[in-house]
Amino acid sequence: MAERPSAHTAHTIVYHTLRARIPNLRRCLLTRARRGAGVLFAIAVAAMLTACSGYEFTPGAPSTYLSNTAVADAPASRPLVGVAISGGGNRSALFASYVLELLGSLPVAAPAGTDSAGQPISFLDTVDHISSVSGGSFAASYFSMKGIGHYSEMLTGSTIPTPYAQFFDDFHQQMNFNWEAALFGFKIVMLGSNADGLARAIDTQYLHGATFADLDKREASGASPYLILNATHYDTGRRFVMTTIPSAAFCLNTEKFLLDVVYAPTGQTEHVDDMHEAQLSKCDRSDALTPEGFDNFWNPRQQSVPSADMPLARAVATSGAFPLVVGPIAYRVSGDHELLHLIDGGVADNSGIESLSQLFLRDLLKTRSHRDLIISLDASLPFNAYGATIAGDKSPLSAFIDDPTRVSDIQEVRASLYRQDLWNVTTYAARTMKRSSSAITRLDIVGLKPDDLNVSSLRIDTPECHAHYDDKKAVTTAARDIPTRYHLDACDAQLVRIAACWSVHQHAQQIQQFFDARAGNGRRTSGGYGQDEETSGRNADGGPNGDRASTGMLESRIKQMCPELVADHAL
Repeated sequence: MAERPSAHTAHTIVYHTLRARIPNLRRCLLTRARRGAGVLFAIAVAAMLTACSGYEFTPGAPSTYLSNTAVADAPASRPLVGVAISGGGNRSALFASYVLELLGSLPVAAPAGTDSAGQPISFLDTVDHISSVSGGSFAASYFSMKGIGHYSEMLTGSTIPTPYAQFFDDFHQQMNFNWEAALFGFKIVMLGSNADGLARAIDTQYLHGATFADLDKREASGASPYLILNATHYDTGRRFVMTTIPSAAFCLNTEKFLLDVVYAPTGQTEHVDDMHEAQLSKCDRSDALTPEGFDNFWNPRQQSVPSADMPLARAVATSGAFPLVVGPIAYRVSGDHELLHLIDGGVADNSGIESLSQLFLRDLLKTRSHRDLIISLDASLPFNAYGATIAGDKSPLSAFIDDPTRVSDIQEVRASLYRQDLWNVTTYAARTMKRSSSAITRLDIVGLKPDDLNVSSLRIDTPECHAHYDDKKAVTTAARDIPTRYHLDACDAQLVRIAACWSVHQHAQQIQQFFDARAGNGRRTSGGYGQDEETSGRNADGGPNGDRASTGMLESRIKQMCPELVADHAL
């Protein structure tokens, strides 16, 4: 019998089981997606003939962006802070807009490496990256291109300053714009033919001709976080990052890294970090998790195209180009007979976390003195054990028409469960069994979800919606079943607002703990994907240095935004 590794415990057995299943799961999901798509495409072949995008790339050297210099000049001691916004149509976009407004009123201790280190600033002023997928890309692009910055101004006074109040009011309104009416009106939906229409609608509503060159200027000046819009390259199955950041910056064989950490003898995990740090300059493009980008993709040979002049609206539409409704989007590369087919990013990763985790782990491998933080706004539709959402559908295709992106949600929930288990088993083994400070243990992920809403009862009485939920089960069911649509009805929109308030209320202190000045950015806030692992040493008042007022302002804003939670004694 072969000798077992010395660290072969129950945890590593679980790890190997997960690791063995994940590749099979990926292949299974991809196969099923292709088979299903083939049937639908055969039915709608005429429509698919119109699916080619009007945008054409010219092959050549990738664009050079000023913001890349800003990244190189950033202080190494400053932790990276990112927000990942999942897919989920307007449910995700609207949830993100409300959460971001509330996080603007969350004071945290300014991290090391900044001029005001240790002083209270708005959480939003610490965010340097936003990664988004599908519907989440509406919110991410709006915040990146329209955000007014200097959010610490929101911490002064009892009310939000007028410019910020107006910005967020417009933000909420745009995130539940009726994209369905803009796309389809009273027309019969032509599968796969709506990508250009969606891009035009996005551009008309809020991006107004902005390109990646315009985004780069905002990123370089610090007016915007670095924006990562995630799509999927249909031909290769790879994640495709649409961003000003070079795709090589995401190059990390995360599966091998996790495996090496688990198998490393106790006290040797730092050597694993050393080994992987030494390999950072060598990008393994054969790794299935290494994304493609405009600067490096296969079509069918290795190519690059300049992207500075590409309209951002087209990239947002591409990120949300779900095959049954919007896409795929086929870009022609001039002088080449092949088309670059890009579809909804949720097919590869519906969370937006994967891009940030690769980017941040590379940072942590190079800099051993700090931690990084990802706030995951996960509005993907959860599993529904009872099928109540579609039980009333009487015709064979009505369920697909009512909620067509449910396919992507199902894929993501299954893959996410494996991803979370894999991550949590690895970090737990590294921290407890090996007492390690490996990069994997210094990346904290805090998850906020609409279905965090679990209050005992809820009454919504607005001019547009009158809904009463008399017990906790009714509330959680209603929050869980908000559909994946490009327009939410009045009651669903109100539920999203209240769910955002509750989720921020639940997780605010956990986020503050990461920045706690006393911990020197060294305290872990979670055990992996949003698990509140450690609360020892945190003052009962919750905020940085135990200042009750630090969370009092946020709580006041939550009560103003969601009086229903006060009326039902949840707050």
